[in-house]
Amino acid sequence: MSKEQIYDYMDRFPRCAACGNFVSPWFQPHHWVTKGAGGSDEDENLDRLCKKHHGEAHYIGIKEMAVKYGLGKPREILKNRGTWTDGDEQRYQSASRFSKADNKEGAR
Repeated sequence: MSKEQIYDYMDRFPRCAACGNFVSPWFQPHHWVTKGAGGSDEDENLDRLCKKHHGEAHYIGIKEMAVKYGLGKPREILKNRGTWTDGDEQRYQSASRFSKADNKEGAR
């Protein structure tokens, strides 16, 4: 990503997708599918995550982040790849940490 693309993304999405807290301006967007695995710099593959949730995303992975925090982008990526199951959808729908209405950044 160019600096211009990063700054544009940060201006449009200043909050963590998982908790809604503001993210430090120097913290770059998180790629759900890494560039090395064929991921892009398109909005569909990016989310702003605070330091805590960025580390957690790398530790527990894309599917567990989607389920735990009700994040729409990783869910759609996994559905498009054919790796999202009915069981995953049930867990996603019953995730209770944040309601999807309250977690506006995750519902993008």
